[in-house]
Amino acid sequence: MKICDLTQSYTPTSGGIRTYIDEKSKHISQWSNFEHVLVIPGKEDTMTKRGATTRYTIKAALVPHAEPYRFTFRMDRVLYILQKEKPDIIELGSGYVMPFAAFIYKLFHPSCILSGFYHTDYPGAYVYPYLDKRFPGWVAKIGLMLAQRYARFIYNRCNITFAPSATIKQKLLNMKVKNVRKVSLGVDIDLFNPRKRDDRWREVLGLSGTDKLLIYAGRFDSEKRIKVLLDAFAAISQQFNGKFALIGEGPLKSLIQSYSQSNPRIVLLPYETSKERLAVILASADIYVTAGPHETFGLSILEAQSCGLPVVGVAAGALLERVDSSVGLLVPVDSVVDFSRAILQVSQHGCVSKGRAARERIESEYSWKKSFEKLMQYYEKFSYKAKKRQWAFEPTLARF
Repeated sequence: MKICDLTQSYTPTSGGIRTYIDEKSKHISQWSNFEHVLVIPGKEDTMTKRGATTRYTIKAALVPHAEPYRFTFRMDRVLYILQKEKPDIIELGSGYVMPFAAFIYKLFHPSCILSGFYHTDYPGAYVYPYLDKRFPGWVAKIGLMLAQRYARFIYNRCNITFAPSATIKQKLLNMKVKNVRKVSLGVDIDLFNPRKRDDRWREVLGLSGTDKLLIYAGRFDSEKRIKVLLDAFAAISQQFNGKFALIGEGPLKSLIQSYSQSNPRIVLLPYETSKERLAVILASADIYVTAGPHETFGLSILEAQSCGLPVVGVAAGALLERVDSSVGLLVPVDSVVDFSRAILQVSQHGCVSKGRAARERIESEYSWKKSFEKLMQYYEKFSYKAKKRQWAFEPTLARF
């Protein structure tokens, strides 16, 4: 079986979607005799092969104000690659324009299974906030409705759509998307482990043994509510015994730099390409913070919890499933005051016990192997159904 991933959201500094695809490639190589094809935008048209994975990049322009993401309309190139590789399964990792090449391919290869993975809630995370800032509220609501209809149009042309959490599954069902199945993501619990804590790294950051370190790891973008995090910490920085480190990349990097220049307790760290190094950084922190209300799963949260960190987040999206009072605190969306109070509460009461409970939960419930075994079972089930329909159709044709 040959599995092809199509996505616009895979970049050198992207987070959860890239991690998912990279881990998927590893699983296919280690635990199956399948082949994997990845098609993504890039600086140039390239093709590289490593083990069971063949990677194609399609030359595409950078998205303004969202670098290093790229966007391509070159559906002819995507279709050429699909015709060349002839995949049995195509998974859509983003629902913009790349799916149309897959739709055309399926017209000529009806036994090919189309699956969609709803990694990003783009109607709520991108379309509505963008319109709401620039136009009257009714315009933003109409834009949201149209974006949701477009998402329904895309994913209802798939044989199956995967949701990474029960919250997102319900959202897709509310949008009248059919054949939705929940497949949780996973985490490498041996790599992201409390044992990776490094006191020497903390000393380099200027932390003593009793200091607490807040950390955020991810994209610096508006939907992640970076300003809420910065304002919440700024409000308590004199009361909080420690520092706040943000690690990642994105268009709001300059905002973080300006805050760090006026407040030495705020530390900006570059995007970490090494997962091993990221694990050390997370394990060396004390509390993970995130204010983005549109998380479809929260893979970075899972990695932090695997490292034994409690989480302070917002009561929205997949965080409702990832965080309860035993492993952290959730507060109302965009409430700087409540976020500040929650940070202080967790840092002063139950920080260690909540972190330990988070680690225990991850050990018992999440692994990449479980996630991909479930995914492959769905692939094989729907592929078998498609072939069975084809076998039933071919003898009928033979009678004419």
